[in-house]
Amino acid sequence: MGRAVIWAGRAAASYKRAFLAMALCFSASHSAAETWAERKCATFAEAWQAATPAQGSKAPSLAFRSKVEAFIASGCEAPRDACPESAADVALADSLALIVALEGMSTTFLPISCPTP
Repeated sequence: MGRAVIWAGRAAASYKRAFLAMALCFSASHSAAETWAERKCATFAEAWQAATPAQGSKAPSLAFRSKVEAFIASGCEAPRDACPESAADVALADSLALIVALEGMSTTFLPISCPTP
């Protein structure tokens, strides 16, 4: 039991360092964006590109991917209606929320919204 707790702690620290490193890389590349809205969209697009596997068990569902990519293609103005449904979708949404928060953006910027039952 003790080893599992130590391993889990190390894994969590490793993920935190990886997200922090990605966030720092994103913030260094924002000089081309002119407005805060453009900068937020560029940051989100870079985060999506870096964090989204194309295939495999960690890849997002086609529905989630197409909604998020439509949001990016619209200049981050399209409806925020990407609803994470699979475990991979939820994990990716969590990662994106962490990245945008580290970049000083509100998580309300994310295109994630699910219909209420």
